[in-house]
Amino acid sequence: MLRGFTQACGRPCSVGDLRDRFCWSKKMARSGKIEIKKFNGQSFELWKLKMEDMLVDKDQWIEVDSDTKPMGVSDEEWKKLDRKAKSAIRLCVSDSVLLNLSREAMAKALWDKLGTLYESKYPVNKLFLWK
Repeated sequence: MLRGFTQACGRPCSVGDLRDRFCWSKKMARSGKIEIKKFNGQSFELWKLKMEDMLVDKDQWIEVDSDTKPMGVSDEEWKKLDRKAKSAIRLCVSDSVLLNLSREAMAKALWDKLGTLYESKYPVNKLFLWK
């Protein structure tokens, strides 16, 4: 019976492993915490979609998507929001990718640099994501 659960754990697993995994998933859903596997230079389009969703969920997408701050937001508040968005992106990339991004001062510049370095120029990868 547990043979079918091997895929769930990635290895032969016990009922305790499954219980722990289920409880962890329930806890994550309740807390609203979103976890994204760190981008390591592969599957950028998929990682990008997940990151956009996470940044939208954290109300940080506007800092990445816009070059100018919205009206009614102070310079100090904008810098703080930009720093949070930049931090969220940096924490979701591997060390080897982060080395290529260390000079970017703003979240938008960081996001654009990631696209320049890793986004596929070929529509084949984008078609694969749509399937």
